[in-house]
Amino acid sequence: MDNLTHTFIGWTLARAGFDRFGPWATPVLLVAANLPDAEVPLLFGDKAMYLAYHRGVSHSFLGFVLEALVVSLVVCGIAWVRRKREPESPPPKFLAVMFVALVGLLSHLLLDFLNTYGVRPLLPFDGRWFYGDMLFIADPWSWLILGAGLLIGTRAGGVVLKIIGTILVLGAFSVMAYGFRNDVVSQHVFFAWIGLAVLALVVNFWPPRGITPSRAAWSGLSAWTLYLLMAFFASRTATARAMEVYLLNAAPPQPIITSSASSAPAAPWRHTVVLQTENELFVYAVDEISGTVEYKTHLRRNLDCAASPALQNTREYKAWQSFARHPCCECSDGIITLFDGRYRGFGGADWTAFHLPQPGERPN
Repeated sequence: MDNLTHTFIGWTLARAGFDRFGPWATPVLLVAANLPDAEVPLLFGDKAMYLAYHRGVSHSFLGFVLEALVVSLVVCGIAWVRRKREPESPPPKFLAVMFVALVGLLSHLLLDFLNTYGVRPLLPFDGRWFYGDMLFIADPWSWLILGAGLLIGTRAGGVVLKIIGTILVLGAFSVMAYGFRNDVVSQHVFFAWIGLAVLALVVNFWPPRGITPSRAAWSGLSAWTLYLLMAFFASRTATARAMEVYLLNAAPPQPIITSSASSAPAAPWRHTVVLQTENELFVYAVDEISGTVEYKTHLRRNLDCAASPALQNTREYKAWQSFARHPCCECSDGIITLFDGRYRGFGGADWTAFHLPQPGERPN
């Protein structure tokens, strides 16, 4: 997921009760909720390295223990230095800091699991990917729900936080407006989101009596959990509908080996469902609100194109093998294209694709 959502979750958990551990708990949760993505700048510029190592050990259970240990050492080290200057300030307990850091890190894993990119939490012992297929990687509805819970719970004196919140809402609005202009977000979704955002801003500056940061955070977290359950139901139902249409129309139907459901931006009730057989991919667009299932295309997997041992020894092939959920190949004019059906199957270019010369051929 995007780092704004990671930050909102870390902040919400702090407001929901973890801030009782001490004043250090909120910054620890904010850092830990984003820390696994510290790998990203190290991987940019090399597609093979990025696909092979992004969401790798830094996003695994073993990596979380090491990252929580580092966070705890840093926090306790800062507290030790501070205590020399202010002997009356109580130092945080090491195990308490590590526990809070682990909670923030696990929240990162949960959020990254929600989209079709997936996570590998068992590394380095097991490289299996796990996919939630529930939300797009940047989800304005999550921003709105979690952000509203945080802003409404900000005390009257938190003027700076309210201003920051207003800026974030305006930033989210710009993303929704971009999607609306490019026909990614429908008119109804766009104006519904605007109406709820305006309502959140009004309640933000004039909160109801009796609201506390903890209650507001729990309300936001509960609403977001309900939203996830709805997204989960929509995703699984979309896959089942696509399979039903495939079995009714394929002649004859081939056994489905695996499938994926990619949520549309800002519309978790619309999915691109890819059904994978041994030799082909079948792609459907499913809309749970309208109840429609539209056949889009099918792709030949052509895995024989990548049978050369010389090709299989390349970095690009190994990265493709470790990452691709629906691995496919194309051979044309002495070039082999290795791609993933998740991103090629329904519009747009596959940013994960590799274009390699066939062994023994020289590229033009």
